[in-house]
Amino acid sequence: MVGAEMLNRELKDTFVKAKQKIVLLPTCMRLDSDKACVALDNGFERKCVGCSSNCNVGKVFKSLLPHRVDVYLIPHSSDFTKFLQRWKDNEDMALVGVACVLNLLMGGYEMIELNIASQCIFLDHCGCKKHWDDKGIATSINIEQLHKILDISNSKGVLVNRENQSFVA
Repeated sequence: MVGAEMLNRELKDTFVKAKQKIVLLPTCMRLDSDKACVALDNGFERKCVGCSSNCNVGKVFKSLLPHRVDVYLIPHSSDFTKFLQRWKDNEDMALVGVACVLNLLMGGYEMIELNIASQCIFLDHCGCKKHWDDKGIATSINIEQLHKILDISNSKGVLVNRENQSFVA
């Protein structure tokens, strides 16, 4: 955790200067299985469309929609560097990477290597099928922390209930 905080502090200035922000969420945050998820899929990436207010990815998507921040589901860490290539050396773009303890620092160093402005947030808990639980547990993040990193308020019609992070219009 200390390492992630050190990276965030070191990269904050370039992150703030970027015009466009994108949030990268792991697929373990989804409510539904890979087949049931209706995120836009081009075979390489998935972009959330906010289909369910019960899905943790959908909750993040809806909280960021008024702020024009895109939300992508990231592939497994083995494909992460390839996934990041489109943003290499792009000063106008900044990414917020969300991951478990196993993957967060590695992803942060990959973004530094590719000269991508970034910040990172740990999952509240781990739960993916590949590393933690045979059935998979939908993971989550602190949405207020995400808003703080993005320097946005949640004042555009979506209120987040801290206890269960549900939405009220």
